[in-house]
Amino acid sequence: MVSKLSGFQEYAGLWHGDAFPQRTTTSHMECMRQCVESLSEALKIYADEPSAINTKDVANEAGDVFVLLLSLAHKVGFDLMIAAADRIRVLQKQDKED
Repeated sequence: MVSKLSGFQEYAGLWHGDAFPQRTTTSHMECMRQCVESLSEALKIYADEPSAINTKDVANEAGDVFVLLLSLAHKVGFDLMIAAADRIRVLQKQDKED
């Protein structure tokens, strides 16, 4: 099964591989950790002072995280949108059971 996102995932993964050919899965995850930390900081600032500028900062950081997720999914070999949809179904089932 192929999702609507798979073409963009491939595009992001190929670009990322060309831009950072030396990146290993371990260094990829370290970059992801740093980007998630930056997103967290941007969200803290936004929570204290919602503004167009702070919204843009959150969007930029979230975009970085998304690109890294897409490129990691491409590198590992799974469709991120399908994986997310599968997780939502599992979580919905768990929610109904609680």
